[in-house]
Amino acid sequence: QWYQRRVHGQQWYQRRVHGKQWYQRRVHGTVTSLILCPESWNVDEAKLDKLQAQSKGTSGGMTGGRAYIITELSSQDVCGIFTERISTSAREIVTLRRKGAIETLVRELREREQAYLVSPNKLKEMKLSEMKINSLEVASTINDKKELKEALAMSPCHDSPGLADSYREVRRRQHLRERITQLSYAVSDNNIWLIKEFDQRIKVLQELCYIDDRDNSVQLKGRCACEVSTCDELIVTELIFENVFTDLEPEDCVALLSCLVYQKKGGMDESYEFPEELVKAKEKLDAITETLGNVQCKLGLDILPAEYKRDSIKPAMMHVVREWARGRPFKDICPYTEEQEGTIVRCIMRLDETCRGCKNAARAIGDQLLQEKMEEASEMIKRDIVFAASLYIE
Repeated sequence: QWYQRRVHGQQWYQRRVHGKQWYQRRVHGTVTSLILCPESWNVDEAKLDKLQAQSKGTSGGMTGGRAYIITELSSQDVCGIFTERISTSAREIVTLRRKGAIETLVRELREREQAYLVSPNKLKEMKLSEMKINSLEVASTINDKKELKEALAMSPCHDSPGLADSYREVRRRQHLRERITQLSYAVSDNNIWLIKEFDQRIKVLQELCYIDDRDNSVQLKGRCACEVSTCDELIVTELIFENVFTDLEPEDCVALLSCLVYQKKGGMDESYEFPEELVKAKEKLDAITETLGNVQCKLGLDILPAEYKRDSIKPAMMHVVREWARGRPFKDICPYTEEQEGTIVRCIMRLDETCRGCKNAARAIGDQLLQEKMEEASEMIKRDIVFAASLYIE
């Protein structure tokens, strides 16, 4: 349809100038065209059969000793639009693929080809004014293309017999340069979207003495934090180095750690009678968390101390976990909370992982007493139905 309108002239141009949007859609779309293959391509029946098998919608053949192809072209495949026109039926060629119409068109194209080879100046490209294009962007692109073609014709390499081989080599080098640029960007800091936040967190670790501020080597507190993975490593590390667990019993240690493991909102059960040491440890936990929030906020992280404290500490399961560690049956601790049994089980299982992480942290810093206490706490909660391999077997 596009080809028919183009070769018959005025109808296509009238529709084109009615609106910029229609023209751009045609330019950036595809058109079905008949291509007369140059003799230098050495196209034979075997190559045509292979091409048709690989490209859906592409057909071709031989007529008068010359090969032709009917396929879709994008706007980037069009070298130029010329003033010469050939009157033919696009429907018979593109849609019906009638052999007679194709042979007639190929014969016409071959005659024009011979005439242009004798007198190249007879092939005149359509001027910008004749195209009646109202788009400044398209007009600028066409002018740029014209200048590039003129510069190409003046190049000493243009008529070189080894142009094809030289072009392939230059293209390969350019591809390698582009690949080097891509890889260089991939390994650079510019490719890290969160590089600013990364630098700020490095400063936080330096401020808290987790890494050295000169060479960023990991310090003792940093090695301790590396052993914790189930909750906020900074808070747990500060609890260890502030000796918060020293005066607590193992059941009180897991109760305190549950504040960092449990993920749902809720406060401490005021009706439950907590030991005085545990209450003081909870207050110390609040103070440590608030201090960490202030440090991170001061060094540029998008963190509000109050929100950091609220999101990090969830004490609603302290009494439940403490009673479980003291040996109460699972059916007796369930009434202590409105949470479902599965939530309680997940909390206790994560607590066991946290206890093992704290035990490894204590071993990393050489605290034998804390290591034994965390091992005992892990053994106290790792029992019965919570850690059963199967509820149907145990």
